[in-house]
Amino acid sequence: KTMCIAEISRPCNAVRPPAGAKAAPAEPPACQEAALANHVAGLIGAVLEQAVAASERMKKPAPTAPSPYQASEVPQVPLAQYLQRWVKYTGCSAGTLVCAAVYVDRMVLGTGLPLSALVIHRLLLCALLVATKWTHDRVCTNSLFAGIGGVTRDELNALEGRFLNDLQWNTFVDRSLYEAYLTRLQALVGRH
Repeated sequence: KTMCIAEISRPCNAVRPPAGAKAAPAEPPACQEAALANHVAGLIGAVLEQAVAASERMKKPAPTAPSPYQASEVPQVPLAQYLQRWVKYTGCSAGTLVCAAVYVDRMVLGTGLPLSALVIHRLLLCALLVATKWTHDRVCTNSLFAGIGGVTRDELNALEGRFLNDLQWNTFVDRSLYEAYLTRLQALVGRH
């Protein structure tokens, strides 16, 4: 079944009408928003798993120093489940996930960071954190985000600062880039 990806641009924290007021008929119920976000999480997780596998097959030379995003061992949780956990506990929108995917691409293309099973979860955690803060007016504390992501608060704080510096604080995602990612996801939805 093909889902409507156009709904991704609607933030999950939009203001609800007061009690008794008529809601706009185009707004999907919260359960549909969550279902859409979980579906997009699954798609992005699958794409990132493929990118990690392709990167590891290329066998680039190991960096001289370990990346700050590198875990001591490969996390056992698949990326789609990791993303869905983020959606469940933060209530983020599918649009936030799209922004996080943009940030991961910017990081890999801008810094040359090789994707690997040891790096992707923490890199994705940073992208999700920054995207959530960028797209939502009200967010949780870094302590809660750290618990969701499986790291300590101090580690997350350090990773967030490093991530933003590595991105050169380029967190803006313009409409054309956002729509290009939506189009790619829509193509993926059509194939699944």
